[in-house]
Amino acid sequence: MSAWALHILSPLLAPTGFKPTGIPLWLEKARKEAVEAGWERLRSCPCVFITKDRNGELSGILILHVDDGMHAGAGASYESPLK
Repeated sequence: MSAWALHILSPLLAPTGFKPTGIPLWLEKARKEAVEAGWERLRSCPCVFITKDRNGELSGILILHVDDGMHAGAGASYESPLK
């Protein structure tokens, strides 16, 4: 991103007091830890992770956005990555 675009967009990219470059580093760490815990990252949406049961059916979803996260699901294949 150009310096000009970063200057214009920085209020939108990060809360007051945070540098815009800090958010991608935090998010990348969260993504890495989610994958290591057993979540599968979607190629189409890099902030969305899923778990599947033994039959390949969706059993859980994890969504990360900036410093927020939300997850939902059911079953052992969903609960295992949460531990």
